[in-house]
Amino acid sequence: MKSGFGKWLSGFLEGSAILRGLDKLGSLLYKKLGQGAYSFAFGSYDTMCETFEDSAVGSKQKKKRGAVSRFLASNMEESVYVTAIGSMMRYLSRLSMRVIGVFLMSSGFYSLLAQLILYLLAPSDQTLLYGAISVAIILLSIPFLFSKRALCSVVYDSAVFGRIARDFCGFRERSFQVEGKPTGRKNAAFILGLPFGILSCFVNPALMLILMIGLIFAYIVLLNPECGYLLILFILPFLVVLPHPSILLALLTVYTFGCFVIKVILGKRSCKFELLDALVICFMAVMLLGGLISYGGMQSIKAASIYVVLMLGYFLTVGLVNTKEMLKKSATVLCVSLLLVSAYGLYQNFTGNISAEWIDTEMFESIGGRVVSTFENPNMLGLYLILLLPLLAAEMIGEKNWWKKPRYILSFAAGAACLIYTWARGAWLGFLFAAVVFLLMWNKRTMGLLLAGVLALPMLIPYLPASIVSRFSSIGDLTDTSTNYRVYIWRGSTKMAADYALTGIGIGEEAFNRIYPYYSFAGIEKAPHAHNLFLQLFIEVGIFGFIIFLALLICLFQCGFSLAKHGADKEVRLIGCGALCGVLAALVQGMTDYVWYNYRVFFVFWLVIGLVAAARRIDYAARQKHMYTSSACSVDLTLGEN
Repeated sequence: MKSGFGKWLSGFLEGSAILRGLDKLGSLLYKKLGQGAYSFAFGSYDTMCETFEDSAVGSKQKKKRGAVSRFLASNMEESVYVTAIGSMMRYLSRLSMRVIGVFLMSSGFYSLLAQLILYLLAPSDQTLLYGAISVAIILLSIPFLFSKRALCSVVYDSAVFGRIARDFCGFRERSFQVEGKPTGRKNAAFILGLPFGILSCFVNPALMLILMIGLIFAYIVLLNPECGYLLILFILPFLVVLPHPSILLALLTVYTFGCFVIKVILGKRSCKFELLDALVICFMAVMLLGGLISYGGMQSIKAASIYVVLMLGYFLTVGLVNTKEMLKKSATVLCVSLLLVSAYGLYQNFTGNISAEWIDTEMFESIGGRVVSTFENPNMLGLYLILLLPLLAAEMIGEKNWWKKPRYILSFAAGAACLIYTWARGAWLGFLFAAVVFLLMWNKRTMGLLLAGVLALPMLIPYLPASIVSRFSSIGDLTDTSTNYRVYIWRGSTKMAADYALTGIGIGEEAFNRIYPYYSFAGIEKAPHAHNLFLQLFIEVGIFGFIIFLALLICLFQCGFSLAKHGADKEVRLIGCGALCGVLAALVQGMTDYVWYNYRVFFVFWLVIGLVAAARRIDYAARQKHMYTSSACSVDLTLGEN
């Protein structure tokens, strides 16, 4: 029971005529959404999926998958290569830490000796760098020499790596148990260091170590694709430090998806095909066709291939995120990554490491520049933030332990502050729209909170920084060079879309650049895209591909609103609704920019769509299980009475 101030506040709110009226308005709105056409639009996805599963297409798909899976599984399990790789990796996991230390010590010594000889023959900065790396490898080997334990046991007992392996990667304790003594011979390990030292004459020794660790991790992902999936979620914003980050992300996605498919074939993972999945596959086919038949030539084929591969992130999500625990892990990893990106963005802003390239300095003199964090463009950073901030808000609200809430509040505050310093007005609008929808989906009584916010806004404006007010109020102002630039591009792109409505021009920047100059206005002949997601998509794939994308979005909204309406688990429901609001925010920003311009952000877009679908499936399965259990209990009671 409430007491003190809480009791007084509750009584005051319940006694307010205005708030009671808003509460009735909210109840009426929710009641209307559950009736007639509104009910079909906002809560019929479960029924549609059941119909699709019982249809001829769904039935045939399940039968074919079973026959093919049995054939491939029997061949894979008997494969000599699979058996050999498994035996080798099990042997490596049982290696003594001392043996590993001897190998590192020997490798570093021979590598250092080789670099010394090369430096004496031909001094260079590269040999000095490789020599320093060799010394670092020798120093790294020293702690290993003092332990006789097996590698897997040390990893399991580690405070950091053990928790990652157990809590996030899902490995069980038996996976780290060693039968007998640790294996390995120190003499053999020392001799194996010799070829490593010779290779360091041609290849960076650090790169060779990274390659060996990568091979081990590749095997771990083969055993447990969830590890690869969670790693991708975490590192995708930071791949910019490596050459060709988009290609690397595509390769990681393909490999992890391949490991997942192998698990499905072997019957160790399940895969349920639904209506939204079918529409995503259709859209993937449209994108691929738009690359093959295009004015952009080979560049279009490359762009379409990367798009299609990155869309596999959706299927990784719905395939691997099939429990409430995995859903929460995925959301947590994304939010931790978001916090790091936001912290770096704030660091850029407060240290002055920002660029004025993306802003009209004459119109916004008080804004020194815009942060980009780990993204090349402030608008793409804004899109990344608004895709994930609603997800972070959902975790913050759904967290039951009050002592954990401050970390979510601080993370959300950092993300929101970083969003402000992107000065991306389209992202601001998308975030505000998503916030309103999220509050309405969270609870019907938030109507009062929203009205209070609207009424308080005029009183808050004088206290807001003038730079924020001027930037926001400039939305739609044609004197702003950025807005004026977009308007003229939209006008030219609209004419181009009308002429290529049936076929489209194909995927990619090259195709757009070949056709757009014929429709552009003077002075704006060069533009990388149409600065509008829907217009750009219409231009690239034509009206039929555009209709498929709209059908996909409608199906997604039905999926999300069905979860909001029928969801029984509060945490799962909130995460699903937060993910849906992230997509809505991105689509709102897509009205002012081509939000798929950055491949990494494009990948996050489909990941978040996958989280919406995964959350609904998890909640639906739990409800079906509860219904089955209740029915079984009723039957048992009836039989008992008889």
